[in-house]
Amino acid sequence: MIVSWLLVIVILLISISAKAAEGVPIPDVTNFFGERVSLSQPQSSTIEKLRLSVQLPADYKLLVKANSKIHLFTLDGKFSKKIPLKETSSIFSINREIHSDKLYVELALYYCKQGKEGLCLIKKVLFDVPIQKSSKPEELILDYQVPEVTK
Repeated sequence: MIVSWLLVIVILLISISAKAAEGVPIPDVTNFFGERVSLSQPQSSTIEKLRLSVQLPADYKLLVKANSKIHLFTLDGKFSKKIPLKETSSIFSINREIHSDKLYVELALYYCKQGKEGLCLIKKVLFDVPIQKSSKPEELILDYQVPEVTK
């Protein structure tokens, strides 16, 4: 039980320091510590909405107070948007034209096993999204299955 509470405290401290660092430069995608997912199909450069669906392992839930987030950005720094993640499936308004050949979407998830002494985990994912010039607004759809926890 003490270990679970210590992990929750660490997660909260990480999220507080992340909020204080809103002006931090674009993440270093070359040395990203987490899972990378590359989309094979180019997406429209005019993104109207982001439709995100995250499937957590059975009996796990998103730890909302730990400030899970989505960070959309381009390497040139001309586009950067951070969005708090309160649910595992959501639609977010973006309404932006991307003037780069690649968009990155960083997903930071804090989640815990349900129950009195549930194990809490952190998962970081970086989506590499190829962009194709288009004036037609489209929806960017990202689906992610968090791997099952192994003992």
